[in-house]
Amino acid sequence: MNPLVEQLLNELSEFDPDLVSDGHVPDTVDREALRDVLSRQPDAVLAGAIAHAGAFRNVIIVELLIDRYRPRLNRLLLVLGADEHTAENLLQELCANVVGGALDNFDANKEFSSYVQTIVRRQFYTTVRRPRAVFTENMLDSPGPDTVDQEVEMHELFNRFEEAIRELPELEQQVMRM
Repeated sequence: MNPLVEQLLNELSEFDPDLVSDGHVPDTVDREALRDVLSRQPDAVLAGAIAHAGAFRNVIIVELLIDRYRPRLNRLLLVLGADEHTAENLLQELCANVVGGALDNFDANKEFSSYVQTIVRRQFYTTVRRPRAVFTENMLDSPGPDTVDQEVEMHELFNRFEEAIRELPELEQQVMRM
């Protein structure tokens, strides 16, 4: 384990030694002091400590992903082409994945910023990318749909649609042709 991660876990255990092993952060813990300890830590150390932080895990995730990275990751998603709603959903999904253990194997000696941006990019591309058809050689042998039949069918549908519109009152015809 990275020595800085160990040092952070030791600092957290000073709040209450049992909290690092399991449980939740009780109201008796000085939240301001806890936030001060976390705010002084580099991103990579916080990410590396998530797997070992016990009750402090969620507090670290909030400090790291919400307080530090949310604006940056939101801008990244907007630049990639996401709308506000999609960006928010992807950031919530990222937090849920981290709570579920997505960063448990993060090496605190690596650059966290590029690591988390790669995760978010992949989430975005997975969300917006349509599944692609796989091209195989067998596709060349099988005949495709008869396009002439499709065109005739579409022409017939168009004619029926035009007939139905002609039976409408003048105002409704104008609305339908807008």
